[in-house]
Amino acid sequence: MRAKWWVIVGAAVALAMPVGVTCALAAPVSVGQSGWRWGDPLPQGNTLDNVAFVGERGFAVGEFGTVLRSGDGGASWSGLPSGTRSSLSLLQEVDPGTVIVGGGCTVRESTNGGESFQRLAVNESETDCPAKVASFSFLSASTGFVEQTDGSVLLTTDGGRTLRPKTPVPLNGATASRLYFTSPTTGFALTAGDGGRIFRTTDGANSWTLVASAPAPLSDLTFVTPTTAYAVGADSTLLVSTDAGASWTARALALAAGTTPLALTHISCSDAMHCLIATAAGPPADTNVLVRTTDGGLTGSLVSPSGQNLLAVSFSTPSDAVAVGQNGATVLSRNGGASFPTLISDSLGGLYSRWIRVGQSPFDAYALGDSSQIAATTDGGESWSLLRVPSSAALSDVDFPTTETGYAVNAAGTVFRTVDAGLSWSIASSGAGAATALLAPGVDSVLLTGPKGVRRSTDAGASFTSVNATIVTARARGGKRRVKLSSFDLSGGAQIAGGAIFAYGSDVLESTDGGSHWALLARPLPGRAVSAISFLSPTTGYETSAGRLFFTDDRGHSWREILSLGAAALDAPGQMSFSTALKGYVHVPYDAAGDANVLLHTENGGRSWTPERLPGALNVVAAAGAVDYAGGENGTEDALFQTTDGGLNVDPSMLTLAIAGAHRLSVKKLTKIVARVHLIGRLNPALGGETVAISRRAVGSGWLTHDVTVTSSGSFSLTVSGVTQTTDFVAQWIGDGPVSGAGTKALRFTVSRT
Repeated sequence: MRAKWWVIVGAAVALAMPVGVTCALAAPVSVGQSGWRWGDPLPQGNTLDNVAFVGERGFAVGEFGTVLRSGDGGASWSGLPSGTRSSLSLLQEVDPGTVIVGGGCTVRESTNGGESFQRLAVNESETDCPAKVASFSFLSASTGFVEQTDGSVLLTTDGGRTLRPKTPVPLNGATASRLYFTSPTTGFALTAGDGGRIFRTTDGANSWTLVASAPAPLSDLTFVTPTTAYAVGADSTLLVSTDAGASWTARALALAAGTTPLALTHISCSDAMHCLIATAAGPPADTNVLVRTTDGGLTGSLVSPSGQNLLAVSFSTPSDAVAVGQNGATVLSRNGGASFPTLISDSLGGLYSRWIRVGQSPFDAYALGDSSQIAATTDGGESWSLLRVPSSAALSDVDFPTTETGYAVNAAGTVFRTVDAGLSWSIASSGAGAATALLAPGVDSVLLTGPKGVRRSTDAGASFTSVNATIVTARARGGKRRVKLSSFDLSGGAQIAGGAIFAYGSDVLESTDGGSHWALLARPLPGRAVSAISFLSPTTGYETSAGRLFFTDDRGHSWREILSLGAAALDAPGQMSFSTALKGYVHVPYDAAGDANVLLHTENGGRSWTPERLPGALNVVAAAGAVDYAGGENGTEDALFQTTDGGLNVDPSMLTLAIAGAHRLSVKKLTKIVARVHLIGRLNPALGGETVAISRRAVGSGWLTHDVTVTSSGSFSLTVSGVTQTTDFVAQWIGDGPVSGAGTKALRFTVSRT
């Protein structure tokens, strides 16, 4: 099966590669919240906000609950299941087995090198809390201090199972910034506000003493030796202590003449003299640099190792350093930070999520670019390469009937052909007419579909002729009539399924002889246009119409509506794809917030759907079976993903939904009970605090979604008022960390007239 899916186009920014920078081979990593893996950028594209190394072993954290681990000084990375979708900016590698991550309302600890993480009960909820986590400092896997944005300090001595309030840091209107303990009794707290201050405790946070003030807000602190420490902040502020933090003095950090004062955000030192400091982005180009000092902060030089903003840096050895930042940018230095010639992260750049066409094999896929470029993979999305078509106009479509032979058409109707897997292209024909889509059933057969039917070539695209077929349609009052194929708008596109060709616009037409003759398939909803299709054989397929999903196994003579999606309407074309009659995906705004990052996945023909969250706003999905592909927007760049296991996480979950009471009532009885339906359900496994989306739809209406919270016992409930007609209910949970999401079958509450 080869098919194409149409989607909305967004904006993207390419990852720039400075002169002299080399790109290391980077393997894709898991997105961390589902079984999907990054295909582009590599190794992943979420912004990384912090990095920490102890020798060759290091971790990086960032948006979307991203946690990465490297065992070779940052040359390669693997994704870890953090168990949270919160953006993570806090990181501490305590010992070879213990790593603490945090951000927002959450703190999570791993004691097995990042293989799994456990939540520390700092806040009741990881998604909503009165005071977010500002910083933490752990002395061992069991003992650590956590500071929140309101200055409150919590102590745990049992790995977060219990927390003991300590004396708050005296913020006095400032903002909590950085917490750093050197022993169970001695610690430091930085503040940022009208200037910056450093407070010290020598009694385990029972009391705090002001030991330093600075004219600018302070952001980070590190101890290089037991007695030597540095603190950094805005306006190029650098403070140093040589007496274990008892007193602090300012260092000049003299930069090149004319350098604007920098906001210093993160510092890492290999020894008392050599440090690297990350800076915040600033004018004129909203970019940033690293500052390097080799004399203990007396002077500094600027290092610009990446086209993306670098937000954190860490030494792994006295000579090796790793810096990370925007859109997953990762760069390495082998000379103490003087230069960063190795770029670990890599991106194709440009837009490649308009649609994805699966090739001859499930491992071959082609993502159309926003100009004359095509992203191509022949290894199931593990790596992508750029194919450049010599077209002056933007490409409209591409198709490869074999890995060597491919066709592309641009907006002007010019058809291009390659016989060497896209390395070179020739003009097959020019001015073939306005075509919205292209399909190549064979190496010499090409179809162009658009607003005026179908144009066909049997000579490898050298010439095209309009297919002058007639289509038999039904009259309004019975009988039949014949309509020219050229009167059909087939701008939706075309696909092949089991030897049959399907082309669609408002209607769907089928050809079983390579495009010479066509037949009209009945619409699922008479009088309502078809918005997208996904056919698996000449008789079996799915269609969307008027925001509803339908299935046929008899060539459209009858249609069965899929009632269990439980989400917003399928209004946009191209946001569904099936590899078999049982397995496939749809993309719809999910939950009460209308999340665009979620795919709904089914393995039972749509009886139930599992939500799967990806990092970016998705535009397209293409199910090929052995490998499935997805594309979307990840911040300011596009992203490509792939999965070989349906996107499911390692551990399954179970979700149930039931109506407490009668499933069927008459209108008269329903009026007496004030038209309320009480729903109850259970999630297993559950920790408490998980969010389940319960969707409801009255027959003939659209979906409405309610978010409910799961208790620690795994139960949840919802009372729905105003139910006056037959209504379907569906519950779905998106999963968390290594646990997959789950969905229920449609549950119907019937309102009868008698």
